[in-house]
Amino acid sequence: MSTFFSTTEEKSPLLCVDIGTASIKSCIIREKNNQLEILGFSDVSQEPGNLKDGAIVHLSKTITSLQHAIRDTENLARISTVDVVFAFSGEMVRGANVTLSFQRERPEKRIDDQELKTIMYELQSQAFELIRGDIASELCLAAMDVKLVNASILRVTIDQEIVTDILGKTGARVEMELYNAFSPVKYSGHFQNMILELPYHQLRGVFVPTMAIGYCLQMNDALLDAIVIDIGAGTTELGVYCNGRFMGSRSYAFGGNTISKRISYELSTSFEEAESIKIKYGSDSLEKKSQQVITELLKHDLELWISSL
Repeated sequence: MSTFFSTTEEKSPLLCVDIGTASIKSCIIREKNNQLEILGFSDVSQEPGNLKDGAIVHLSKTITSLQHAIRDTENLARISTVDVVFAFSGEMVRGANVTLSFQRERPEKRIDDQELKTIMYELQSQAFELIRGDIASELCLAAMDVKLVNASILRVTIDQEIVTDILGKTGARVEMELYNAFSPVKYSGHFQNMILELPYHQLRGVFVPTMAIGYCLQMNDALLDAIVIDIGAGTTELGVYCNGRFMGSRSYAFGGNTISKRISYELSTSFEEAESIKIKYGSDSLEKKSQQVITELLKHDLELWISSL
């Protein structure tokens, strides 16, 4: 189970890494007095073909880019970190949440470490089976062919009262809202192999990017209602928040590269030139006639993207 920060006033720096199709971004942040301070940041380009639709194709090259990004970030921040959060998504990573309850036999007794472990094990086991079955069905796979890549506690209540730490509390009914993310075994295996190549031992959690963003947003708005959209080079990912609660995420293979490939194909030009045209189009710096031509040839793709949202 993952928790980003403890409740002390000043926390240890945290290394956050977003592994994308076009680049690997990393930053070191520190929370102090409910504010996030960025101590270092880097953005290292991926070689074309390292990732496709969010899936790792060339593991060794991706590891090299990842190590480069982390080294640059730590050099800029002038510190080394031990706590790491990876943001890694893709069309084959699916997540959802579920709310489950545990009825205590002795409501008057204070919850100790042993009972807390029992409650968490019981509820996470139920969440695992419920969510895994739904996601395996979505991916058209057998349940045994998908693997849990992230489990997080989103909210806890005791007798309908929200609590941040249930140790030492009394009450009859403990309710937990749990988030689980799954991906096919083969897909998640590359990610795990990559993690093993890094000299870090305290991996706080593996989050899809929209969930990581939500943690930052919730620091300023506990009743957040939002749809967070992360448009990457290879995929688009959506995260849904309702009253500050993360409801789930979905990702599909449509990103900036899709637009560049369409321009390249329709104009019979190189991908690099198409990428330049796309950027100029987005900044409205093309000639009026050229702007209209690009608008027309991208119309079908953009309609498809919007309908998918």
